[in-house]
Amino acid sequence: MRFMLDRPRRSRRTAALRTFARETYLAPGHLILPLFVQEGQKKETPIEPMPGQYRLGIDLIVEKAREARELTA
Repeated sequence: MRFMLDRPRRSRRTAALRTFARETYLAPGHLILPLFVQEGQKKETPIEPMPGQYRLGIDLIVEKAREARELTA
């Protein structure tokens, strides 16, 4: 079981190589905000199979999109 004792680090010597070898990088631009639209104004209908998600009227969708944009700016 010698292979479990060695941890090869040659590929991670410098910052550039570590960045190149990194498997996962997550940034706000990688995330998706699911928004579900329904006709009407000031309407909010829960989606039962998806707790915490709602079908929103167009006015509420616009408001939610503005909030999301402010968080990423």
